[in-house]
Amino acid sequence: MLRIENLTYCIQNKKILNSINLHVQQGSLHACLGPNGSGKSTLLRNICNIWKAKQGKIYIQNQNIKNISRKKISQLVTLVPQDTHIAFPITVQELVLLGRSPHLHRFQAHTEDDFQITMQSMQKVGIEHLAKKLATEISGGERQLSWLACALTTQAPLLLLDEPTASLDIHHTLQIFQILQYLKQQGLTIFVVLHELQYAYNYFDTVTLLHHGKIHATGKPENILTQTNIQTIFQVQAECQTTETNKKLFHFLLPTRATNCFK
Repeated sequence: MLRIENLTYCIQNKKILNSINLHVQQGSLHACLGPNGSGKSTLLRNICNIWKAKQGKIYIQNQNIKNISRKKISQLVTLVPQDTHIAFPITVQELVLLGRSPHLHRFQAHTEDDFQITMQSMQKVGIEHLAKKLATEISGGERQLSWLACALTTQAPLLLLDEPTASLDIHHTLQIFQILQYLKQQGLTIFVVLHELQYAYNYFDTVTLLHHGKIHATGKPENILTQTNIQTIFQVQAECQTTETNKKLFHFLLPTRATNCFK
């Protein structure tokens, strides 16, 4: 589904991403983890061709995104960014309907199919009851679900999410991950930037650790999210225990040398 070959991205001659090689299987949930500034969000923007790297290739469904139109890319991949603030009063249904834009010609009106796909997307994430509410007047969790429904309305096979649970309460956080698992079962390929290692371990098929713009490790969570890797990448000591439901709970501590500054 997604294949990245030797991707290097620079800003003012500074390498933000350095020789990224990555393959994400179709119909899988993939998490990208790493410290602040490691290049995670930059990688997402390169995948959907918002930012264009001079070196390297990105393939989506075996199509090099450099060789296809902006409109075609928008039909293949869609991004839910971190900042989901809405500055103007539109209804949730109107917001979700924006996802049909890549399928419309200039000045073309929405069809009955567009409205039907919009309602189906809202139903998939459980917000159909919000259809007539103003998107500026709903909660942060409901707004995140609305943007997710908008992304689904594009019907793109590759879904990118940049920290979708940031600032959400535990209810909406778990709801997001359960929805993502459901969408994976429907055949979507989902690439998520996360900070929560515990959710990455328990909900995702594969993970990638980014460090200083390079891939430190990639693979199954149980092989990648080890004490050694976590301490190397995040500079914390990690302990892990298994719950009765076979989930993993992580406990983190700053190393002794890092806590000396508080004494």
